Amino acid sequence: MFTIWYYGGSKFPNWMEFPKNQSSSIMLRRLHISECRNLEVLPPIAKLESLQYLYLHGLDSMSPMGLFNGLEASSTTVAYPNLKELIIREMKHWEEWVMETSSEDINVMPLLPDLHIYDCPVLKSMPHQILSQSVKILFIRDCPELIISWLPPLLEELTLDGDAGSLSRSLPFNDNTSLKVMRIQNSPHLTFPQGLSQLKALQTLKIVDCNSLTCIPHELQHLTSLRELVISRCPILGPRCEKDVGKDWSIISRIPSIYIYYENGKNYQFQTIDSRSCEVKDISHFLNLNF
Repeated sequence: MFTIWYYGGSKFPNWMEFPKNQSSSIMLRRLHISECRNLEVLPPIAKLESLQYLYLHGLDSMSPMGLFNGLEASSTTVAYPNLKELIIREMKHWEEWVMETSSEDINVMPLLPDLHIYDCPVLKSMPHQILSQSVKILFIRDCPELIISWLPPLLEELTLDGDAGSLSRSLPFNDNTSLKVMRIQNSPHLTFPQGLSQLKALQTLKIVDCNSLTCIPHELQHLTSLRELVISRCPILGPRCEKDVGKDWSIISRIPSIYIYYENGKNYQFQTIDSRSCEVKDISHFLNLNF
């Protein structure tokens, strides 16, 4: 692992300009670059064949093309050929993440299954090439300006934490048959994202720490594969989903396993509901359960 902290320049020194045609001989698997506030471009690491994990944090001056420094477009170019996990965090002034239109032939991160983007408050877009066939886990947190009109066709797990931009309002799916797990956490919105009814394969839905969500959408009635619903620390939704008496119980009553936990004054309401046996279990003693 190679870690770089608090470097003050706009680009890295020459010794990090890896020699051309030697990408296969540089055995760098994990790279962590953090708090380099003036850095505009990464070193030319996009062609490193051994790089599997890339963590970028606090690179406030990163240019739109900064992640693709040193690439030359051609039909044989592969950017980050073996990257398995990409985490981008707290890029406070990063507005655009793009590739040049002449770079359509570049194969970008073809083996990337795990993509996380955290706390990029002005980021508006990302290259559609990043959301490739390989991405199976996508985590977006507090990127309120981010517009995503396309999601990976084989995506299996989606987490929307805080304001996740356009995904917090609408899911760009059309009869999706791959997404199995979805989490909505810390949502500032009053409503769920539209398009939940398109998630034909969804098995688990977890809603955590959403103080503003006002009701369960009727779209959930169309999710015939949904087996587990978790509602944790949601003061409005929790009471609405109580068995038989909650206003939204009729929407969720057919889901086999339901977990509800919320604070009611000084008391905690914590129940599991097995709708198949109509059994309600009070498990309020598990107050430290982490959903």
